[in-house]
Order: sequence, then C-alpha cells, then structure tokens
Amino acid sequence: MIVLITKVLCYHQVYVADDLYKKYGDDFFFVQMREPLDWRVKNKQEGFDRPYLVSYQKQSAKAIDLIKKANVIIFGEAPLKLIRFKRKDCLLFKMSENIFKNSQFKIGLFGKLKRWLSYKYLKTLTNNRHSYLLSCSGFAVKDYNHYGLYKNNALKWGYFPLLPQMSKDAVFEKFENLKNIELVWVSRLVKYKNPLFLINLVEYLLSKNVHSFHVTVVGNSDESDIDYYKHMTKYINNHNLSDYITMVGKVNADQVFDYYKKSHIALFTSDESEGWGVGINEAMSCGCAIVSSNVIGAAPFLINKMNGIVFQNNSTEDFCQKVETLISSRNIIKNMAEQGFNDIQNMWNHEIAAEHLSVIIDSYLKQSVITPYEKGPCSIAPLWDYDWYREK
Repeated sequence: MIVLITKVLCYHQVYVADDLYKKYGDDFFFVQMREPLDWRVKNKQEGFDRPYLVSYQKQSAKAIDLIKKANVIIFGEAPLKLIRFKRKDCLLFKMSENIFKNSQFKIGLFGKLKRWLSYKYLKTLTNNRHSYLLSCSGFAVKDYNHYGLYKNNALKWGYFPLLPQMSKDAVFEKFENLKNIELVWVSRLVKYKNPLFLINLVEYLLSKNVHSFHVTVVGNSDESDIDYYKHMTKYINNHNLSDYITMVGKVNADQVFDYYKKSHIALFTSDESEGWGVGINEAMSCGCAIVSSNVIGAAPFLINKMNGIVFQNNSTEDFCQKVETLISSRNIIKNMAEQGFNDIQNMWNHEIAAEHLSVIIDSYLKQSVITPYEKGPCSIAPLWDYDWYREK
C-alpha cells in the first residue's frame, strides 16, 4: 500500500497522483490534511474529487490506519506525529521544497526553535536506509543536509501540472515570419516576484534602441500589500510605454496557456521566496525560451544552456542584459523553445515522474534496493547552492 500525505490535493500533484492510482489502484491513497480553500477551488488549483482521496479532517481514524499499514509513505506538509505511526520497514519519502526560503525566515526566535526541534525529530524518524528526500527544489538538498538529513539520499522531484496538448509544428509555426518578439510574465503581482523588473526591462531595451518586442504581464495584486497592478498601469500610461508592455490582469487558469502559446520568451523574476515555480514547466511545454532568476527552485532541474538563460537574482542589470542578448538572436530563441518543449514532452512531465517513482517503489518492495535514474525525476539530486548556474 502506498500513501501520499500532504496539505491538500492541488494541481501541482493531482496528475501524478492520478497516474499512481492507475498503476496501483486501491493500493494507493492520498491523505489531505486540510479542506481546500474556496478561492483556490474557483481557480481550479484545489478541490479535486478523486476516489483515492482521504480527508484527514473528516476521516482521521482511516488516515492513521492507512499510515500504519502502508509499505510506502510519501509525505509533504504533514505533522510528524502522524509519520511516527509508520511501520519500521516502511519506505519513506519526504517531498519538499527548500526550507530556507526568505519568506520562512520571518518566524521569530520561538519559531526557529520549533523548526529546529521538528527537524531533529524528523532525523530520528528518517535516520535509516529506508528514507529519501524527493527534492522539489534544486536547493532542498543543501537545506536538509544542514540538519544532517538525507545525505546521499536525495532524488530530483518537483511539481507536475497538467500540460496543454501542443504539437512541435505549432511551436515552429509561431516563429515563422517573426517581426516582434513576444515576452510574457505570468504570476501574482507581489513583492518577491519582482514585477517592477518588467518596467526596467522595457525602458532598458528602448534605451538600447531595441523596439521589436512586446511584454505581456498576466496577473494582479489581490494578495499584495502594494497594488503593483495599479502602480505599473499608471506608470506605463504616464511614460507612453503602452506599445511595449500590456497589463492583462487576472485570468482563469485555463487561459494562462493561451498567453504562453503565443509568446516566444517567458520571464521568471522571483527571489528566494519562490518554491518550485510551476510556470517554468508550463511555459516550456508551450514552446517558450526561458529567462529565469537563479534562485527559483525549478531552475537547476529544468533549465540549461540549450533551453534558457539564467540571471543573477535581484540584479535588474543582469536581467535586462540577458534578455537583450537573447532578443538579438531569433534563431537561438527558436532553438531554446524547441529544446524546452522536448525536455517537458520527453522527461519532465507527470507521466514520466509517476513511472520513474513507481519503478523505484516496485524495486524496493521486491528487492529492498533503490536505483536512481540517470536523469529526470528520481535521478540523484546534487548538493547545489545558488551559484549552481555558474558551474552548470
């Protein structure tokens, strides 16, 4: 029996869970710790109804019984008091992003002590050959090693959303008779996402006499202390930049892919507070060359010199220069877009992730041995820090 336990069934994980259910049937369960949030349900990010789903809030006794019987437990954001019910020979996967994100430092002395104690307790639960880290960030291994956890026992993982059906011909088609380079930025307009970089970029390119481009900004500021949408819209209008940058606002989740599909370059500017950054998967699947901050969790796993460019976090200068360099060579953009499309289609998707994980699980259950893959999901996760891109 395989039990996956985490905060809630969301679009990052539901499709891998579906694949595991297809493989293991009634021997697979997903335990969610809380009920879905209404606004996420409306945006199709949470609230999936599945036969394998168990609500801890409504079925706590059943959830604990499943944990006691499980041969394999995969747990994300779940109380360790539940994991202690596991069998001694249970194969245990900790599914996690990096834990030293900027947003997590503001927890005070008591919070830091509580976190330290929790990871010390986690060490007692996982200090054996049956425990592995499923790293949902290129930087998670280093963070967990800081607590003496998962040394030489970490595998690449991530988030695997549903990807649009787009052919390679469609990717090539959007590069035919190309006049303007279409760049897109999709996210919430909040501080750690650095949306003001986009204004800097437009003004920088114009100062370099580059005019054959257009930036589309998708998202709004409904969770931000600063109304970046209002601020940016006003600035664009006051400085006559509307021919070069468009503020779209919030769109339905299904419409996000429409913007990626018609764009040539996708921009990701978040700082260390970003976890995985699922937009990178989505943009690559739609044939976009990627320009990403070096500290986004997905970047070390998904981005290489063949499918994108990485810039130094929080450096508007490096960001603008990297984009200018990329815009100057349209063949390079096209080649990167094709390579990124292939990388998602052939390796970094929910079907491949579930297949790799199930092979590893089956091998362990039959032979008590785990053999990591050479590349992709469930390959060895290196000990990377934020300078990884200088070496890769």
